[in-house]
Amino acid sequence: MSDSFKISHDDFDENCMFELRDTDHGNEFELIFVKHGTRYTFRCRHGQEAELLGELADHVRDPDNKLDWFDAAVISHQMGLKLKERLGQMVKRKTG
Repeated sequence: MSDSFKISHDDFDENCMFELRDTDHGNEFELIFVKHGTRYTFRCRHGQEAELLGELADHVRDPDNKLDWFDAAVISHQMGLKLKERLGQMVKRKTG
């Protein structure tokens, strides 16, 4: 398991939760996905989203992992929305 991925078992009221946020390091973000009380945390540098998705696919293929392809699709979609938002903010800063 790479150091950009960790699983922790915590108690949560929600059955499913997704959060994508920038870290204190500024050049990376953290993707948190909670499913049935298990928190999956992925960390990735900006610009390396494809590598993170590849790692996510590896975990989905692992029969010992509880993530499935639907989860991967949700995570991928949410990452795309966040990237679109970040690009929009960059364009606004550049244009005015």
